[in-house]
Amino acid sequence: MDPLSIAASVAGLVSFTGAIIAKGYSTLSSVSEMKHLVPLLQETSKLSGVLAGVNARFSSLPPSSTEAWSDPATMTAELSGCNQTLDKINALITKIDEATTISLLIKRAAFDEEAKRLLSTLERHKSFFVLCLQLQSRHDVVLVLERVGVLVF
Repeated sequence: MDPLSIAASVAGLVSFTGAIIAKGYSTLSSVSEMKHLVPLLQETSKLSGVLAGVNARFSSLPPSSTEAWSDPATMTAELSGCNQTLDKINALITKIDEATTISLLIKRAAFDEEAKRLLSTLERHKSFFVLCLQLQSRHDVVLVLERVGVLVF
């Protein structure tokens, strides 16, 4: 997966996270008793920030660039998995938003459990992208040190 494709995919995820956050807080304003929805929305917001950093990083690379951590299969799988998780969060928010008061009382525990599971998955996605940025920063430092002759391999 070339840097431009990665940047485009990540930009789509950033846009999707923004829509989810807006929809989630709108839903939360009418359904305040969903205790695990707030941390899920906060983590979605944090993921959005990390993805914006990844997008900026890849947008600045030439198309022929080879990154230290851009294994195409891994990156494709992670982007796809992240999108699937965001789809599930969006579906959960829709279910909560469309539920009646009685339905919410009955299904609240199930909704909270699903939100906790999604939160865990979302944290894993965020950690992956943070690690990717850290590895690339290390790679950039090594390249600079090699250029100035401080580091020789």
